[in-house]
Amino acid sequence: MALRFVTAAEARSALEKNLGAEAVAAVHDVDSACNGLLVDGSHPQAAAVREFLAKFDQRQDQVRVSAVITRHDASALPSHSASAPDGTPGLESASFA
Repeated sequence: MALRFVTAAEARSALEKNLGAEAVAAVHDVDSACNGLLVDGSHPQAAAVREFLAKFDQRQDQVRVSAVITRHDASALPSHSASAPDGTPGLESASFA
């Protein structure tokens, strides 16, 4: 059974964790090169293994972030004092790690 979104090793580990050793026995071979598991169709757990793998092999949710970065010429910005009235450093003397 070819996998698209998870690795064959991840799928086998999840199969063992969720369905147990008997279900893992239905996996005849793990093909890392093709990212798939060869399921023995004659094994009593074969249908359960295929169903589990179909549900497990799902695309993870994706987050899209969009941003606009604007750069300004520092000489065009107004001058700031070296410290604020409360004594905290201003932009010119602040350090960022």
